[in-house]
Amino acid sequence: ASPTANAAPSRAFEWPGNVWTPELTPDRKKIVFSSDSRSPEHVFVYDREKRQSNPLTTGTSKNMMPAISPDGSLVAYVSNEKGNNDIWLVGIDGSNKLQITSGTEDDREPRWLPDGRGLIFTRIFERLKKSSIMKIMLDPMGEAIPVVENGKRNWLGDIAPDSRSLVFVRSMS
Repeated sequence: ASPTANAAPSRAFEWPGNVWTPELTPDRKKIVFSSDSRSPEHVFVYDREKRQSNPLTTGTSKNMMPAISPDGSLVAYVSNEKGNNDIWLVGIDGSNKLQITSGTEDDREPRWLPDGRGLIFTRIFERLKKSSIMKIMLDPMGEAIPVVENGKRNWLGDIAPDSRSLVFVRSMS
């Protein structure tokens, strides 16, 4: 059953550290999240039926901000594995890791297009001053193109389920 607005919260699982950006898979069987319980921050998947977790990322790079594809098979996330924050993909089972963006900018906050064929994300050009909402198609693989670009700080973009609206934050100062 789905929780109601006035229902008391219940702990989904015990975890030895901070948990950030948790997201349920479409079938509600798994939760993907990032945590610094193992330094640096990594992406984990928790199986709600088996009551166990597995790391999707390991190593010395910081990995964060996971987002699950609409079909539940892939996780987009942010990693500084190559020096800058870039968008990467990995299978929900930890297989087939793939770097999606690269460059000198700071790419963050990936969100899936409702059809699963691409991502939107924030590309930071000047920290706390100038960032754009970008889109990159994955099927077929394309180049990142701006969706919102106006010389201001635009971030935290998300697309409505019907793909007709984009919501985002614009900081004016």
